[in-house]
Amino acid sequence: MAGGGVSSDTVEVPSGPIKPIVYVVAFAAATAGLLFGLDVGVISGAQKFLQAEFEAQGFQVTDQILEYIV
Repeated sequence: MAGGGVSSDTVEVPSGPIKPIVYVVAFAAATAGLLFGLDVGVISGAQKFLQAEFEAQGFQVTDQILEYIV
């Protein structure tokens, strides 16, 4: 398979210090990912208890959980 690719002698690597905004964006993205994962875990764990409490089954549980969250 003939391929192109990028030769290492043609790539320009930026030099100099990393701008502070890069750290801010990386921190915000990491925090958002952690919070989203925590949220999904908490809702998944609570789903069984909500199902038992409201005697719901199947997709009914998902719909009711969305109503309670909002």
